[in-house]
Amino acid sequence: RAVTEAQTKEKEAREEAKKSKLESAVKENAILFAEAYFTRDGNPLTDRAALLSPYCTENLLKQFQASVSYQPTREDGLCTAQAADAYWKSTENGAEVLVLCRLTMKTNAGDAHSGVLLELQMAQDAESGTWLVERILESTPVNLPEYE
Repeated sequence: RAVTEAQTKEKEAREEAKKSKLESAVKENAILFAEAYFTRDGNPLTDRAALLSPYCTENLLKQFQASVSYQPTREDGLCTAQAADAYWKSTENGAEVLVLCRLTMKTNAGDAHSGVLLELQMAQDAESGTWLVERILESTPVNLPEYE
């Protein structure tokens, strides 16, 4: 049976829609993770595990909880993160995502702005189908254009 041009185009359109949906799901959870990861409210009682758990694997969450730097202190200032952009590529075991974040730190001396490029390894949860951060591959400070 011959495949018509219309059938080929329809198949290509379905594949493109599937890829677009996948890209959207991966990037969305990577951005939400990055914003939760960098945001600090200055309250040592804030449960950071509750903020991060929807976006990362149990194994990564346990690593965070064991880390001294993960635990907030009274000296931590208020830090907010806003993802400026995200780029992803599919890998054999999931996806790698670069998230560019703009950070704003509020201290007694005033506001400070910086940027960071976060490289994440993500995998799809077998039960829920949700894309979760498995590992932070790298976190690199970057210069960002001045804020408006």
